[in-house]
Amino acid sequence: MKIVVFGPERRVGVLRGNQVVDLSLAYAKYLKERQSERQPTRLAAVMVPSDLARFIEGGQRTLELADAALDHLFGNVQDQLGPNGEVLLRKASEVRLHAPRPDGSRIACAGGNFADHLAGMAAMGLLPGAGRMSTDEAAKKIRDNGIWGFWKVGRHTAASGEQLPYPSRADRLDYEGEVAIILNREVRDVRATEAKDLVWGVTLLGDWSIRSPAEPTGPLRFGMAKNFDQSCSLGPCIIVGELDPTDVDVETYVNGERRQQFNTRDMVFSFWEYIEYLSQRPDLVPRGHHQWWHGCGHCRRFQSKIGRWKLRSGAVPQAWRRRPDHFACNWRFGGAHRTEAVTKQAGGNVGVNQAVPGHLQPISVMCIDDSDDSLLEDQDAGADVP
Repeated sequence: MKIVVFGPERRVGVLRGNQVVDLSLAYAKYLKERQSERQPTRLAAVMVPSDLARFIEGGQRTLELADAALDHLFGNVQDQLGPNGEVLLRKASEVRLHAPRPDGSRIACAGGNFADHLAGMAAMGLLPGAGRMSTDEAAKKIRDNGIWGFWKVGRHTAASGEQLPYPSRADRLDYEGEVAIILNREVRDVRATEAKDLVWGVTLLGDWSIRSPAEPTGPLRFGMAKNFDQSCSLGPCIIVGELDPTDVDVETYVNGERRQQFNTRDMVFSFWEYIEYLSQRPDLVPRGHHQWWHGCGHCRRFQSKIGRWKLRSGAVPQAWRRRPDHFACNWRFGGAHRTEAVTKQAGGNVGVNQAVPGHLQPISVMCIDDSDDSLLEDQDAGADVP
């Protein structure tokens, strides 16, 4: 099941092909027509909530009721309208899909958790005092250093098709395509061996980071490089019950050139070890996402190649006026996820939806499901999908 949050009321829906189904109203239809319920809409609002946080907290029972509603809706029915004539199905290209993140949720991000990533940095001389190392040596070093990471605490998460204003304090903004798991209940002091049953769903996440100016070394500075308005993008949907989070193949492309290729099975510390570690501290609740950081092909390997990300004062170089950079994170599930980072001018910021002739163009970020092109309808035809 592909869960989405859609429309002005941010209702929970399911993606079926190129259509979005309103799950709560679909269940209300089921109650009226199959169980002769007198107040189907009111009961459905409780049993299959339209709010994502409450939907997740409903657990397996809510998912089973949603499945029953879908079986009825796409079965032998006279129409596909709600109990009071409401529209239940909409084209995905005609509705706004929001980031599938409940209000108040926290996102924990794992850092430096792939051995080939660390070995690659060492090979490029990016680890002071460290020479070349094998993948096994890098994995041991990660284990010896222990678990670390950071929180994404911004209130707003960019959704598919939404623009990300380039932070005014940044000279260089980086991006990485990643995988996130969503927990299904409150978690406290859980063991790694028990953590697998806590996963409610899996989605894609874009991790945006300010690389320049870099934070000074020394005392902690609140993770400012990782936290700013819309410092992560999420979705467009959550895959529920169809995907093993420990075996997800992901490829990252920039303008058709592959920059990352990894599988979640190559993580040094597993999802479950991170959950055990984090559950000893502030309670992890169903509204919280737990997410691992990047995979192979660390972004530093190509930052030097893309000068357009290194913004400086003064005139904008001609090389920066070319076509937008297209970032694509490919997997076999989940639709197309795009975020446009609106880059700043030489003298300030480019506002959302503002066209600035002769200056940097929006940078499209896409996480694409190569098994379902229906969501790409009516999208930017200029975006290269590898």
